[in-house]
Amino acid sequence: MSTSETKNRSIYVVATRTGTGVAKAIRVISRMPYSHVSISGDASLHQLYSFARNYTPTPLPATFNTELIGEGTLGKFSFIPCEIYEIPLTEVQYTHFEKMIEHFQECRKFYSYSIIGLLRVRLQIESELHNKFVCSQFVAYVLEECGVTLDKPHRELMSIWTMLRSTT
Repeated sequence: MSTSETKNRSIYVVATRTGTGVAKAIRVISRMPYSHVSISGDASLHQLYSFARNYTPTPLPATFNTELIGEGTLGKFSFIPCEIYEIPLTEVQYTHFEKMIEHFQECRKFYSYSIIGLLRVRLQIESELHNKFVCSQFVAYVLEECGVTLDKPHRELMSIWTMLRSTT
């Protein structure tokens, strides 16, 4: 195994359960313990990336966002149950991850949150919507593009819980 193939870098998948009304509804509909998932490129989890609300008080509009612990929705609650998964990557995979995040940051206006995607994930209806994601689809997309194998055959059907179980 060459140096570039050694898995010496990591990214982190973070599943959270906030107390917002939308988060509670997602948990009821999905029957899952967590309502949101993000991805980070550093162990400090200083910056998380996901598809989420743009403004704390309202669920819409929503798109690709950088989330900061202690700010916005993640700063609204004193305690947020979560699970954190470390995903080892090679240097090449990690560089690809950084480029993908940079792309989403630069092209943010071309992406949006897929409200219908929530129902499609729940009902397991496969349909690829271009430039539209729910948080679990976005994280699954990034993982797959970085060469991380997920158990589910199609990322469009990936719920938070299914994705978390396939990364362990």
